[in-house]
Amino acid sequence: MPGSLSALLISVWDWIQTHPWGWVQQHPWLATTGALGIAFSKKVWGKLEPKAVDFVAQRLEHRATLTIAGYRKLYAKHLYYKHRTFDVKGFSIQGEFALELENVYVDLNVDPAAVGTIPQDPIHLPKDAEKSGDRSIFVWLKADSNRPRNFAIIGPPGSGKTTLLKHLALLLAARKAPLRLTPVLLFLRDHAAAIGANVDIKLAELIEASLKDLPPPARWFPDRLSKGKCLIMFDGLDEVADPDLRLKVVRWVEHQLEFLGANRFVVSSRPNGYRDNPLSGFTVLQVLPFNRDQVERFVRNWYFANEVVAHQKNDPGVRMEANKGAEDLLDRLRRTPTLQDLAVNPLLLTLIATVHRYKNQLPGRRVELFAEICAVFLGKRQLAKGLELDLTPAQKVRVLRVLAYAMMCREVREIKTLDAAELIAPVLRLVMPNGDPETFLRMIEDSSALLVQKESGVCGFAHLTFQEYLASLHIKEEKLAAQLVENVDRTWWHETARLYAAQADATPIVEKCLAEDRPKLEALLLATDCEKEGLELRKDLRVRLLRITEGAVEDTDPIRRHQAAEYLLERRLREMARVSDDRYIDRSPITHAEYQLFIDQKRMQGKYRQPDHWSAYNFAAGTGRQPVVGLRKSDAKEFCLWLTARKEGQWVYALPVGDELRTFCDSGEGRQGLRFFSEEAEEKIPFLSWQEILEQIEKDRESSTTVRAVHRLNLLMSYLTLTFGRALALARGRALALALARGRALALALARARARVRDLDRARGRALALALARARARVR
Repeated sequence: MPGSLSALLISVWDWIQTHPWGWVQQHPWLATTGALGIAFSKKVWGKLEPKAVDFVAQRLEHRATLTIAGYRKLYAKHLYYKHRTFDVKGFSIQGEFALELENVYVDLNVDPAAVGTIPQDPIHLPKDAEKSGDRSIFVWLKADSNRPRNFAIIGPPGSGKTTLLKHLALLLAARKAPLRLTPVLLFLRDHAAAIGANVDIKLAELIEASLKDLPPPARWFPDRLSKGKCLIMFDGLDEVADPDLRLKVVRWVEHQLEFLGANRFVVSSRPNGYRDNPLSGFTVLQVLPFNRDQVERFVRNWYFANEVVAHQKNDPGVRMEANKGAEDLLDRLRRTPTLQDLAVNPLLLTLIATVHRYKNQLPGRRVELFAEICAVFLGKRQLAKGLELDLTPAQKVRVLRVLAYAMMCREVREIKTLDAAELIAPVLRLVMPNGDPETFLRMIEDSSALLVQKESGVCGFAHLTFQEYLASLHIKEEKLAAQLVENVDRTWWHETARLYAAQADATPIVEKCLAEDRPKLEALLLATDCEKEGLELRKDLRVRLLRITEGAVEDTDPIRRHQAAEYLLERRLREMARVSDDRYIDRSPITHAEYQLFIDQKRMQGKYRQPDHWSAYNFAAGTGRQPVVGLRKSDAKEFCLWLTARKEGQWVYALPVGDELRTFCDSGEGRQGLRFFSEEAEEKIPFLSWQEILEQIEKDRESSTTVRAVHRLNLLMSYLTLTFGRALALARGRALALALARGRALALALARARARVRDLDRARGRALALALARARARVR
C-alpha cells in the first residue's frame, strides 16, 4: 500500500510540472480542486510517510546488500538447499529418510589416465588397487599454476561423478575446501538445447538462467568470471544424447575456456561419451572404484546417518544400533564374493545397503538386488533425471535375457557383436519394430554399461553375474527349468540355477542333485545353496539334505563320513571372507572331521600328522564338529600346503598375517580360549625343569578317571625316570633337561608316541623319533 500511494503522488507531481501554468489559469476550478487535493494529500502523506520511508529503505538496503556482499551468502545457501540431499532417484527400493550428502559421502580416488584405457565396466577393478596415498580431486585442484588446471572426470555409470561435483560445490560454498573459488555446477542436459540454438551464448547467461529463483545482481557473475574466481563444473557430457548436439556443446565449452581461462573448469562424463568428443585443454582423471576401506567407510556413514535421522538424536544407543547394522552388512559382503565385487561401485553399494536395511535379504535374496540393478542401469536412473528413453527398462531386459541365455548355452562370456545382433533380432522386432540390433547393443553399452565392448567386434556382460541373472530370468519366464536339471553336474550352470531357485520352485533341481545314493560333492553344494535361497522346496528334500551333510559327520559308514567332511571343507573354502583385494581368510576353526581328511591322506604316504594327544588315528566319537586342537605349527603349515595342492594352484593357502588373526579368529562363539597360529608368530614351548615335568605328570595321574589312563601314566613315569634319568646324568644335569623338556606338551608327546608303538603298529613314532634326534644332537 505505501509503495502504490507514493507512486500515485509522484505521478501527480510529474503531471503538474509538465503542464503550463497558463492552462491552469484558464481553468480556475481545476486550480481550486488541485489545491484542495494537494492539501489533503499532504495530510495523508504525513500519516503514511514513516511507513513509506521504512519500506523504501528496506528495499534499498536489500538491494545494496545483494550488490555488495550478501549475495554470496544467499548463493551458498541456494547451493546447499539444492544439492544437500544424497541422491537415490530411480531406486524402486527407497529408504524412509532423505540423507544429507555430506553425512554419507566418502572421498573418491582419481588418477590420470588415457581416455582410451578407461573401462566402461561399472565394476572394473584397476590393477593398482593397492596403491596408497592421497588421490582425491583436491590434490589436482589446488596445484600451482605450473600444473594442469582443467580436468575431465571420467568414470563408468554409478562411479560417483555427479556426487563428486555436488560435494565440491557444497565444500566450496561453505568455504571448507582448501581453495577459495565460487562454485558453479551446471548439468549439461539442461542447457544443451540453449547452446545448440545459440553457440555464442555466454557462460554468465547460462548461470543466470539456472538461478531463476535467486537472480544475481547485475555483473555479479561476469565480474567473478573475468577475475578467474570461479570453479566451473559441467556434469554429464555423455547425457547429451545427440552426437551433433554433443559436438556443439564440446566446442562451446572449449570456447569458454579461451575467454575465461583464468577460472578452473571440470567436466564429467562416462568413457564412451567422452572418447568420441574429447575436450582440448583438459587433463583426464579416471574415477577409481571403491577399495575395501572406502566400502567400509561408506557403509558405516550410511548406517549412522539413517539411525540418527530415524531416532532424531545422536547418542551411544544410536551409534550402537548403527554399528550393528553396518557390521552385519560388512560381514555379509565379506562372505559373498559376488556382492563384494559389486560393492566397488558406489551406486551399487548404495543399492546393496538399501536392500539390506529395508529388506534384510542379503545374501539369501540376491535376486531382488540384481533385478533392481538391471532396472536402475537400464533406464530408471535416466528417467529420474528427466532424460527420454526409446525403450523402457523392462523392454531392454526382455531383449537382453535372450542374449544372456544364448551365451550361457554356448558357455561363453564374450560374443561377436554380429552374432549377438543376430540372436536378439527376432525379439527386438517384438518390442521395437523398426529397431536395429547393432544400434540397440551400442545404446545399451553407452547408456547402461551392463553390456560392454571387450575388444573390437566383441562384446560381453560387464560381470558374469548379470549374464547369469538375466539367463535365470529367461529360464523362469520361458519355463526352461529342464535345462538346469540336466546340467546339475556342470558348475557353469550352478549360479544360474541358484538365481532361478530364488525365483521359482527349487524342488526339481534339488531332487536331481540327490538322485544318487551318494551324491557328488558339487551336487551337494548346489542343493544346499538352492535350499537356502530357494523360493520353495519340498520338505522331505530338506530333511534328506540335512542328513547327508550335517548328520553324516559321525556316520559309521566311512564313505558317508568322508563325503560329509569333504562337503564341510569345501563349504568353508567357498565362504572365506575377503580382507583385501586379493586375500581371504577363514572365519572359524578347522574341525576334527575336516582335519581327518588331511590325516588320512598323509598316512597313506607314510606321514603321521594326527595331534600328539590323540590315542588313535581317528578323532574321538562325538567330536567331529569340534575344533581340532593340539597341533604343531609345522602341522598347520603342512595342512595349508595340502589345501593348495588339492586346488591345483588356483589358490595359495597360508597362515594368517598381521591383524587378520586378531580380526577374525580371536573372538566369536566357540572360539573362546583357543589359540591360533599365524605366519609371524614363532612356535614357542616353555622350558620346564625336570622336577616340574614329573610333578605335572603325577598330577595328571592323580586326576585320571580311567584305569587305562592311569596305567599309561605309570608306564610314562617309569620310562621317563629310567631313560631320561640316564640322559640327564650323561649331559651333566640341566643342559639336557633344557634340550629335552620343551614343556609339558613335548614331554607328553614323547611319552605317548612311545606308549603307542605297539597299539598303533608303528616302529617309531614321528614325535619320538624327532625329539630323540634333537636330543642326541644337543648332547653331542
